[in-house]
Amino acid sequence: MASCEHNNTIPDAVIGLIPGSQGGTGRHKCVVCAYAGGVAASRRVASIALIPGTEVCNHGRQAPTQLLAGLTHSQAGAARHKCATCAFQCGFEAENQELSYAEVQAHANAATEDATHGSVEVAAVVEGGEALRLSRSYERSSRNRAIAVRVHGTTCVACGFNFGAFYGAEHARSYIEIHHLDPLALRGARVIDPLIDLRPLCSNCHSMVHRIPAQVLTIEELRALIQREPG
Repeated sequence: MASCEHNNTIPDAVIGLIPGSQGGTGRHKCVVCAYAGGVAASRRVASIALIPGTEVCNHGRQAPTQLLAGLTHSQAGAARHKCATCAFQCGFEAENQELSYAEVQAHANAATEDATHGSVEVAAVVEGGEALRLSRSYERSSRNRAIAVRVHGTTCVACGFNFGAFYGAEHARSYIEIHHLDPLALRGARVIDPLIDLRPLCSNCHSMVHRIPAQVLTIEELRALIQREPG
């Protein structure tokens, strides 16, 4: 476990998963505190969809704007310049779904703040049926990622990069980011079919697909950019 100067902790393996970021509200914020905030938020609400005022980062993750704004700054340690929004969601998922850190490392790419650094305002309670649907959809997400890996493999479908082949299976076995062809941030909560709706992308390609959040590229559009003539 790694600790920050603000007395929060985060698993070392999770820090390694969180992509770098120089943009948005999370710029240079402490991702260790962000992870702790996701854990705390997950204990209070059933789904991120029930937290009002969320914002989406360039990696397609979301976190409450109020929480991100309240995070302390940090330029130190392994978390330097990492994405606080992804850190929040990683902590939220790990706590909400009771995942082992090995599962988080294999299937998440991730995201969280401690209660001492801000608060999350929970929306008015949603009546039974709707709340249950939101909760079930979100709780299945880790299994959907696992199924997507089994079905589609761990090679990027856009550029062909494979983490295990490049960095060695011992270090990078099974690591890949899983992309929603129809972005959750744009369409909201719904049932996901891993065979139809999900595809493996490397970190670079996943970031480029979501480079403009309001204009998420298709896999075909991304391949066209990769294959274009330089100049």
